[in-house]
Amino acid sequence: MKIALPLPVFLGLFLALLGGGCAPMKEYVVLSYVPQKGVTPITSAASTRVTVEMEDQRTKKNNIGQAEAYGSDTPTVTGLLMTSNDVPAFVKSAIESELKNRGFDTNGGDAVVVVKLKRFESNMSVYSAAGIDVDGTVEMDVAVQRIDGSSPYQKTIIGDFDRGASIFKAKPKEGIIEAMNKAMANLFSDQDFINALIQSKS
Repeated sequence: MKIALPLPVFLGLFLALLGGGCAPMKEYVVLSYVPQKGVTPITSAASTRVTVEMEDQRTKKNNIGQAEAYGSDTPTVTGLLMTSNDVPAFVKSAIESELKNRGFDTNGGDAVVVVKLKRFESNMSVYSAAGIDVDGTVEMDVAVQRIDGSSPYQKTIIGDFDRGASIFKAKPKEGIIEAMNKAMANLFSDQDFINALIQSKS
């Protein structure tokens, strides 16, 4: 059950979470990506040269999410989640790190991984000290293009994260980091993607 709090108590909890007290409230975070562990290099990938190209098609580019507080007879209080990271460059670097870990040469030549970033956001809904929903979504269209002009792989990759937390454990950037991890896991566990790259080598 979602519990509504009196305005003074509720605002105190919300502002403590975001670390601000003036409008518009903003929380700045630095994003970092940790490559998947236990990855075994693919023998046939060593001679495959790949380039990653990014296209930022997000509708929201000035922030990576928001936080909303809800209480009875109180206005909705909104804060913005901001990052100093170049988001497309962050996603590109994550993909390149996973390619390298699998043995691919990321200096280009045989195939281009074209990534159109659609969504990259984390939202937090605060209902009470024990009623917070943290979610995140990373969505991107990924295609493999070969030097002959063919595109053997095209797919929408989505990473979602959603869970409840107490205000003392909730972290504003948790949703986007976990969503990013899931998106990378979904892409690199897709054997069709791996095969399209390997079969592109000249």
